[in-house]
Amino acid sequence: MVDARMKRKRGRPSKGKTERLSTKITKETADALEREIKRTGKSKSEIAEKILQDAFKDPNEDMKSRAWGKPHVKAMAVLLADLITRIELQTRSLWQTDRYTYEALRFGINALLAQLAPDDQERRTPKHLKQEDDEFAVNWDEPDAIGSAAASGLWHQLMTTKAPPLSRPANENSADGYYKYPKLRKDIGLNGGDNE
Repeated sequence: MVDARMKRKRGRPSKGKTERLSTKITKETADALEREIKRTGKSKSEIAEKILQDAFKDPNEDMKSRAWGKPHVKAMAVLLADLITRIELQTRSLWQTDRYTYEALRFGINALLAQLAPDDQERRTPKHLKQEDDEFAVNWDEPDAIGSAAASGLWHQLMTTKAPPLSRPANENSADGYYKYPKLRKDIGLNGGDNE
């Protein structure tokens, strides 16, 4: 008789209730699957299930979960949202349609940022922005240069990004920005990109 301790279950441990799926695939797909197995060290079932789960995800939901970024970025976004709400309640106008409310928001953002400024150091250009062999690094001696460049790039992306077509192959995905920026543009009340 075989000792019970010596018996081993075959296969990987179950991760809960599962269903069996059998399907035929092309040689190219099988080769790609084998490469992914070697690359990740995961089983064929794990890889296939992940691919199927990704295919059924709502791209807008996935975008929402990543939209905030790191916790400190989300915290700042929430503070700005609260600031906008407070100012608009006081002025009874929207910041993007009323100049007074816009100016109040601009000063409010500056005041909020002043409260959050690091107080343990004087302003210094980061070392990686001072590399003499980098022709672009000389442009970053002052923080207003890098801030203006980042804002200009963001504005360009906001105003020119077009939403992906609704009638596209199911296996074709688009980066989050292609969904995010047209929606933000619409929510702010701006025209551009998609000829809204």
